[in-house]
Amino acid sequence: MPRSPTRLGRPEWFSNPLVAFVFTLVVTGGVGYVSVRLVGGPLPGTVYDLSYPMLGPTDAVVAATRATVLLTLVVPVTAAVWSTAWVTDRSVGWRPLAALWVGLFGLVAGTVAVSPFVPALVPVALLALVAVPFVLWWASDFDRTAMGASLGGTGAVAVLLFLGVILAGLAVGEGFLLVATAVDGANVSGAAADFESVPEVREDLFTSACAAGRNRSRASLGTCRFRFWNYDHEAALVDFLARNGARCPYDRRVGSSFVARHDGSYYRVTCRRTVD
Repeated sequence: MPRSPTRLGRPEWFSNPLVAFVFTLVVTGGVGYVSVRLVGGPLPGTVYDLSYPMLGPTDAVVAATRATVLLTLVVPVTAAVWSTAWVTDRSVGWRPLAALWVGLFGLVAGTVAVSPFVPALVPVALLALVAVPFVLWWASDFDRTAMGASLGGTGAVAVLLFLGVILAGLAVGEGFLLVATAVDGANVSGAAADFESVPEVREDLFTSACAAGRNRSRASLGTCRFRFWNYDHEAALVDFLARNGARCPYDRRVGSSFVARHDGSYYRVTCRRTVD
């Protein structure tokens, strides 16, 4: 004999806490995967391009990473609350559901804000995330079905947040390389740039980086590489690159380049991301 449906047409077996847990876990996880594929692909580069002129490469990467994780997780957080409401026939009322959404999204936003700089707080944030349904169970009319459903959605959000934090840490920690490669002056046509307006950058690139022991072999090959992240003279560097038609790209491709002169030699200068 088939079980009777609930008041909104759900089969009665949805009232089983384990079924509710699995349902919201699968729905939230599936929606999160689609959100990552659709939003997480083009968004970082777009945010980076918009914020680069104002923030410079380092802060633009941080802004792009945070915006991507945050906006990507808005969708599964909403899916977790919606699936909880669907399974329970909205019998728990809109206030606990609103509190569930605010609690989950607030913890996600807080974690995204601090995770690249205070990674030790991430486990605490994940525990707090999972604790939200228990708080609502204690403070409101969450029954066993609503508890199971909210735990399933919250668990999926916690996994997605953990993966997002890992990816954010990898993205934020990559850094940039300013590369100067020697070229034959006979092949240079037109005026070459110089480093007179950015003496600090010139010092770091050709003296501190190129003459350092670990880069001496590269110097002998005519290539100097200066790795930077949160560089003290980053604004001057960005302005110098922009005046010569170059910039630091978000992805790992080599950015646009220009020819500059230093100490009687000519170099092709470019900026790029690095992972090593």
